[in-house]
Amino acid sequence: MKQVVAAFALIASMVVSVTLRAQDVIEYAPVLHQGVWKCVNKQGAFILSEFPSQADYISFEDKRAISLKDKKYGYADLQGSIVIPHQFDQALRFQYGYAAVAIGKKWGIIDVSGNFLVKPEYDLTGNFGPEGLAALVKDNRVAFVNREGTIKIPFQYYWRKTLGASLDYPFFHEGVLQVLVPNDAATTSEYKLGFMNTEGNLQIPAKYLKASGFNEGISSAIRDGKIFLIDTKGLELIELTGIGYQPLKFIKGFSEIKSDDGTFGIINKEGKIILLPIYDGVEEFSEGFAAITFNAKSITAKSAFVDTTGKFVFNRKFGYVQSYKEGMAAVQIDGKYGFIDRSGKVVIEPQFQNAMSFSNGIAVVSVMKGSKIKYGYIRPDGSFLIKPKFDDAGNFSNGLAPVKLGKYYGYINAKGKVVIKPQFEAARGFEKVRAGK
Repeated sequence: MKQVVAAFALIASMVVSVTLRAQDVIEYAPVLHQGVWKCVNKQGAFILSEFPSQADYISFEDKRAISLKDKKYGYADLQGSIVIPHQFDQALRFQYGYAAVAIGKKWGIIDVSGNFLVKPEYDLTGNFGPEGLAALVKDNRVAFVNREGTIKIPFQYYWRKTLGASLDYPFFHEGVLQVLVPNDAATTSEYKLGFMNTEGNLQIPAKYLKASGFNEGISSAIRDGKIFLIDTKGLELIELTGIGYQPLKFIKGFSEIKSDDGTFGIINKEGKIILLPIYDGVEEFSEGFAAITFNAKSITAKSAFVDTTGKFVFNRKFGYVQSYKEGMAAVQIDGKYGFIDRSGKVVIEPQFQNAMSFSNGIAVVSVMKGSKIKYGYIRPDGSFLIKPKFDDAGNFSNGLAPVKLGKYYGYINAKGKVVIKPQFEAARGFEKVRAGK
């Protein structure tokens, strides 16, 4: 089910077919129907007739969903009616009342009625952020406009996409934006990196050859052949040794590191390498443990867990594993999956062909039935909540779960009853959000 449940995690938007009052709760799920991505409500009715599968998630606050027709983008309202015609060659989701769109290769910014706040005359524009500013890029320089359409930060510094950035346009993250400043005013062939704040000033001087974006208040940067962890004020917290430069992304105080030969380890925010980069894979810490993989490309692939000091725990290795969720982890032992608790004790005996992590007290598992693999759902004690009878299955979300019966996906409730008949080539979990303003 990885191909079904993992892919649309970022699409946190679509809509209902009834008239909505302010702040009404709406529930929806994206589905692929006859080759077209649509949206359904819990009764199985289509509530948004078509949207691009590659679209970024849609903001419910502005009650607009990206729609694609004949290779042109437009926007639909909460009932699926087109309210901004299909006229754009590229389009971003609405956010804070505005969306970036392109006509040809030139970008501008529109409001919820489709009127241009910023005319399409830039090489790139971005969405508004919480600070009330949106980026404009022209000739590789970046400026920022406010919601009145006034340029508040003029074109001064250069910009390029930060390695590892989550969006393709300039945006302030943790109060700063990485910018480039030429070493020599007479040439633009060489640059140094610094960070600009929301006032348009260099909060961190341009003195770095490379620098990652900030995450949890930390960036990794290289200056004069030395590698540092720096904070958002520009303070060089510690010089890193023992690894080459790489963009680090700290999550819960830890970041993956990678060696020149492609193996992985872990470093903490104090700059201490707690796990040497000699392993085939490392996962993020979850509930105090991180999964580590050895010999990933061989039939003898093994996994283990380390704690936040980098110490291997439980004194044993498994086959493949899932991260800890709700106090348990799915692990493979002698070719079958079971579950261990936080002490490493087996609490659900290995008996499954595959298993997903627990979510809201339920886990998806699969077993062999004759020559076919069938999916079902278990409780934390290992007993079946819903016996294995599906050809694929995903986690429950907002009371329903996508399952496959034969060629198509539908939805079941927690009693295993089919409530939306199988008719979709793919189906995601239900989202539950408020409609906004």
